[in-house]
Amino acid sequence: MVAHRADFDALPIQDEKDVSYKSTVPGVMHACGHDGHTATLLAVAKVLANRRSISKGILS
Repeated sequence: MVAHRADFDALPIQDEKDVSYKSTVPGVMHACGHDGHTATLLAVAKVLANRRSISKGILS
């Protein structure tokens, strides 16, 4: 069995960046890369789902 996981949380830090992707919630932001971890995990899930038909195991 192989399991993949990623954490996705925010820190109590005000996002001062002037960019379109800045936090929309005052006083909290994703400041430590967890959103990147989650994006990577979602990409892995998509690749695995696309290969489901050639997998010898169970993908759920």
